[in-house]
Amino acid sequence: MFLSGVVRRSEERRGQRRRWAFLSGLILLACLTIFSVYPSSSEARPVEGTLLNEKETTIALKTIKDLQSGLSSMQARIYQKKTTPLLKEAVESEGTLTLKKPNLLNMSLTRPKPLRMVGDGEVLWVYKPDSKEAEKHVLASDMAANETIKFLSSAIAMSTDELSDRFDISAYSGASTLTLAMTPKSAIVARYLSKINVSYRDGEAVPFKFEVISKNGGRAITEFNEVVLNPRLSNDAFRFKLPPDARITNLENEPQ
Repeated sequence: MFLSGVVRRSEERRGQRRRWAFLSGLILLACLTIFSVYPSSSEARPVEGTLLNEKETTIALKTIKDLQSGLSSMQARIYQKKTTPLLKEAVESEGTLTLKKPNLLNMSLTRPKPLRMVGDGEVLWVYKPDSKEAEKHVLASDMAANETIKFLSSAIAMSTDELSDRFDISAYSGASTLTLAMTPKSAIVARYLSKINVSYRDGEAVPFKFEVISKNGGRAITEFNEVVLNPRLSNDAFRFKLPPDARITNLENEPQ
């Protein structure tokens, strides 16, 4: 009985470590696969604009929520540029992102390597076409996957309470822009992530730029272009069909 309890607790700890590892990967995923960063010796640049006080920040966040109240979905092209002294040339990524309330996601990267992430509100799939490998994350039992979906969905459905639970938020007012500088509260996430800056243009509900700064000073800037608000989308766009020759690499995470 004692031995079985020890084994069970050991398995639970291993499962928890896997979830936390994925959570750290998440914010570098929020950061996301497209928001990953390379090491860099550069210092984090200060956020441009005037720092808002607490009352002004509350008003700014409410303004964004009010703008998003009429949104049900969005589509955008995503483009990222990463620079590092370790490489002679900048590394560029691009693809498309589609979101629909509540918590539906379809993201496809075309370069530098193809990747798909599809979430139907119950399961998040991550698929690598080159290696024909897939990961299946059931949101009800996978906290990290659930947090990933929530973070990405904040582009059209910001929850100020949830963001405030996870980040210390400072707001900066620039020339016709608003930037939210978010520092993680979790010590685990803070090992990898220094800050995420999310920038909005005045009067727009969807951010146009993310800047992700890793703890070691790496930086990746991701832009949303050709944004389409409230496109007509079928929920079929958020259902993933596993190719017959693909394999699921994390079957141990399946609920028993």
